[in-house]
Amino acid sequence: MTFTFTGGSITDPEYDTAKDSLYGLYRNATTGQRSLVSIKLSTGTYNALGANTIPNLSPPYLTAYDDVNRRYFAAGGGLLLHSISAATGSVLSSQPLNLPAMTEWLVHMHYNTTTNTLIGLKQSTSTGSCTLVSINPVSGAVTSIGLGIPYSIGGGGPYFNGATGSSTIDETNQRYYYIYSTASTTYYLAALDIATGNLISNNLIPLNAGDNISSISFDNVKGKLFGMQWDANISTSTSIRTFNPDDFTLYPNPTEALINLKAKAELGRIDIYNGLGELVLKKESNSREEQMDISKFNPGMYLLKIQGSYYKIIKH
Repeated sequence: MTFTFTGGSITDPEYDTAKDSLYGLYRNATTGQRSLVSIKLSTGTYNALGANTIPNLSPPYLTAYDDVNRRYFAAGGGLLLHSISAATGSVLSSQPLNLPAMTEWLVHMHYNTTTNTLIGLKQSTSTGSCTLVSINPVSGAVTSIGLGIPYSIGGGGPYFNGATGSSTIDETNQRYYYIYSTASTTYYLAALDIATGNLISNNLIPLNAGDNISSISFDNVKGKLFGMQWDANISTSTSIRTFNPDDFTLYPNPTEALINLKAKAELGRIDIYNGLGELVLKKESNSREEQMDISKFNPGMYLLKIQGSYYKIIKH
């Protein structure tokens, strides 16, 4: 994610749960120097944390946040780890990570507040595996947890999607989740035991052709895993596909209670999602006509998904 401002941009936001604050890396467009800033969620504006800059920080970045000690971690290129104070923006330490050059590197990093440790996932081209690790931010020591998992635990070849994939941790159950793909066409969700590094589960993520999962995050308050899905059937310009009246009809819209669906072919699976992307109503239909009751829904905009297409519904 990138916030663009006059004279610079901000990337890699990290949220401080205790302080209800957002922090990110600001890059000065003139000097190219980077510094830690706080971001105001309501306006998107930022505040500099002192006049401190972060030396030798080059992309791609891996970042993590320590809620306990208010430290922002940034690893430039996955090889040099910086620990930065979220209170002052000053660099507390900068240490090279003890990883073999060109054969191993970090692909993800998170702070485990339950155990007060920095952990991550490293990828090795020499062993063809990814391994859970603990990271000492003071010394730069990287210690493997367990023996590692082969790239292709889901089958289909060594296409672990580390650099562009995503990971998160469940602090209650001490599980490390990450997504990876086989040839960037089939996506899997893997779960590792943080204490042992052993594989707990490896499940195929059911997606339509052309879809993908770009990021995941575990809500440790609600105990739920969330993700961002790219749906190839949604127009990139409008985000909502407009239906063809000759093939499909939806009315009345807006509505206070009932919506009627008519199509030239069998409707099949019908899903309705709220503004948060949560599935609130589903139905299987073998007919070309259906009536859906949304009278109990809160007023607002909803998305109806049918035969891979999305349609906007307004509930009054």
